Amino acid sequence: MTATPPSTPSAIESGKLYFEHLFNENATAAAQLKKEALAKIKFLYRYRPLSGYGLDELITGRTYMARPDQLNDPYECQLLINRTGKYKPVLGSAWSALHYFEKQVHCAALCEDPRLLLMWAHYANRPSGCCLEFRTDELLQSEQSALGLHPVVYGDQLYDGNEPLQAPPERLRAILLRMACHKLRPWEYEREWRLVSLQVKEPQNPQWPGVSLEKWAPNLKVEEQSQIAGYTDGGSHFINLPIPTRIILLGDKLDTNLDRMLRGISRLSGVPVALAERTPDAETESQLEIRNL
Repeated sequence: MTATPPSTPSAIESGKLYFEHLFNENATAAAQLKKEALAKIKFLYRYRPLSGYGLDELITGRTYMARPDQLNDPYECQLLINRTGKYKPVLGSAWSALHYFEKQVHCAALCEDPRLLLMWAHYANRPSGCCLEFRTDELLQSEQSALGLHPVVYGDQLYDGNEPLQAPPERLRAILLRMACHKLRPWEYEREWRLVSLQVKEPQNPQWPGVSLEKWAPNLKVEEQSQIAGYTDGGSHFINLPIPTRIILLGDKLDTNLDRMLRGISRLSGVPVALAERTPDAETESQLEIRNL
C-alpha cells in the first residue's frame, strides 16, 4: 500500500471554523468538520527518534505527550502557561477565569506529510529516526484520539484572546483548546494536527482582585470543560495510539544496527517498512519520495 500525501495546503484550512463551532458549543458541527477533513487526508504521520520515548512508542504504541515548555517552539502555548496577566485580562470574563485555574496541558504532534526534510531534521533525530503512518479513520475509532485530536491553526500573531474576552465561563474549555492549537505562521510547513490533553482544575486559594469566584464557578462543570486524552505514569503523560500502518525510514541515513532492529520489529508486528528517499523527480528540494519495500 502506498499513501500519497497531499501536496496542496492543509485539508483543514477551515480550522478556524472548527474552533468557532467549539466556541459556540456546537460540538456536532465541529466533529463533522473534523471527520470530513481527516477523510480527505486519509493518513497522519508522527516523526520520532529511535531512542527513549520514541523507541518505546514504536514498540508499545504508548505515545508520549509533552508539556508546552518541552516543545521546540519558544512561544508554544505561551498564554496557557503565562500567569503574569500581561495580556490585559478582563475582570468577570472567561479570560479572568483562566487565572483561577491550574492548567495541565500535554500535546503530541501529527503531520499530514511524511516527506518533509525539515520534519525529519527536527523530530527524527537529524534524521536517523523514523516516521509512523496512521490511518485517520482508525484514529477516529479510538475515543481518546478522536476526542483529543484537533487541527493546528497558524496565524501572524500570538493568540491573545481578543475575540472571546467577554465569553461566559462555560466556554473556557474551547478557549483553552484554541490556545493550545495556535502556532505562528513560520511553523505552517509542519501542517500539524495535535493530540491535546487538557485538564482544568480549580485552585486551592484563588487570588485575583476584583472578581468574585462565586459569580461564575457554579456555572462551570469542570469535568465537562476538561479535554482529557491519555494517562499519567510517573509524572509523564501518555496516550495509546492505534498500530501504525507503516514504519517509514530515511533511506540512506539510518544506522545499520537500528535498521536491522526496525526490520525485526516490522516482522514481529506485521507492520511493513517503507523508505523515504530523495529522487530526481521529487516535487521540491525539501521533499522526499516514499516507496514500499
